[in-house]
Amino acid sequence: MANYNHIAPARYILEDAIRTNDELGHDNLGSLSYSHGFLPRTQPINHLPASHRAWDDIAADIPHLFRSYAVRKGVHDLPILHATVEHLPDLYLLRASSLFSILAHLYWYCEPENPEKGIPPQIQIPWQEITLRLDRLAPHLSFIDLNSHNWQFIDPTLEQPFVVENLRLAIPMAGNEDERRFQTAPIEMMYLFSPLMDAMLQAQEATLRDDPETLKDALVFISDAIKHLTYVSLMKVNPNPYNELYINPVVWGKTAALFASPFQQESIPGPSGTAIPSFTALDIFFGRKSYSTNVGHETHRTRDWFPKHWRDFLTALEAISITEYVMRRGDRTLN
Repeated sequence: MANYNHIAPARYILEDAIRTNDELGHDNLGSLSYSHGFLPRTQPINHLPASHRAWDDIAADIPHLFRSYAVRKGVHDLPILHATVEHLPDLYLLRASSLFSILAHLYWYCEPENPEKGIPPQIQIPWQEITLRLDRLAPHLSFIDLNSHNWQFIDPTLEQPFVVENLRLAIPMAGNEDERRFQTAPIEMMYLFSPLMDAMLQAQEATLRDDPETLKDALVFISDAIKHLTYVSLMKVNPNPYNELYINPVVWGKTAALFASPFQQESIPGPSGTAIPSFTALDIFFGRKSYSTNVGHETHRTRDWFPKHWRDFLTALEAISITEYVMRRGDRTLN
């Protein structure tokens, strides 16, 4: 019989999120699972219902509009369609969110002068409706919109398809190779992070049982996984021009990087590395207390903009301190 006193609070949150998402048939409250971590367990839907075909059409045309200097004309030609529950089923909400969050940023930045009248109603009306349904604090381009729910497999039959070489963006901005590899590297990293989800919970539960040996095993596993993420996955975005995985920082900086920057007031977060929930989970697990740097401040405040399941999991993860247990135990190897 399980001793429920030795189960980490975050495990309850994770398993409840899996059940809830299964019952709802979508991940609008936030993807969360043992198998895929913070990523959806199935490839994100890549189309909208027939009633919203005009949205799919412009999504497919975005790289062409970007290159031909025609983004604003394309948006102005769009019919005003709605994303309320009466018009758009829950299943399609995250694809619509990706589209309008990306389209709003392209509309703002695609010409040298900012639009005098701001974001037009063809974007703003459905974007606001989507924001309300997803319970977000304000319309913005989130990491979910740009990355974690904006991908497709090139070859879904691969044994391990979650690698940069096999991923493409469902809705790209510039549509170049630099953008594809830069934006899919975090997807590979998040998938490879998923086994750490259970390892962190096993580590916390080991402290509850006063089981330092299991904790040591979990920490070694986490350390090895982080090394792979750092020296293999992250290195697929390489600014060294002599490396076969080279990404031109000038091309990147003048295309996709620029367009992802928030154009609203300073309180709106951007979809940068500070918005990747696996990094935040590691901060919490290892007991980070100070977020006083610019990057730290951005990482800490972005938590409030995460979907419900992510926020709940991260809050529950804070309930058990690995660092405090190690200090109390006084075990040199463990330390």
